Amino acid sequence: MTNLASLLPTPRLSTEQAGQSTTSPGAGGARAKADVAVQFESLFISLLLKEMRQTEQGGGLFAGESSDTYGGIFDLYLGEHLAKSGGLGLAPMINAYLEAGKSS
Repeated sequence: MTNLASLLPTPRLSTEQAGQSTTSPGAGGARAKADVAVQFESLFISLLLKEMRQTEQGGGLFAGESSDTYGGIFDLYLGEHLAKSGGLGLAPMINAYLEAGKSS
């Protein structure tokens, strides 16, 4: 069984860059927060799809020995696509929460 967490992209920000994205004023910080919100929603949708896939009884779209690997990759890309095209509506709520935290 493949560990899907190993397939996820890892952030490549240094600690200085990470601090700048949360504290810098203007569009750069707001854009970084919006990106984080979409990435979180993408991950959430991917995990939701993975759990749904585990309930199927055999066959399915990716039947066979490598079904877990292909299914996991499919879940990741589908989750990313769904999140970028509106998703479940979590990204706007997360972004609003992060923006509200900026003033406190």
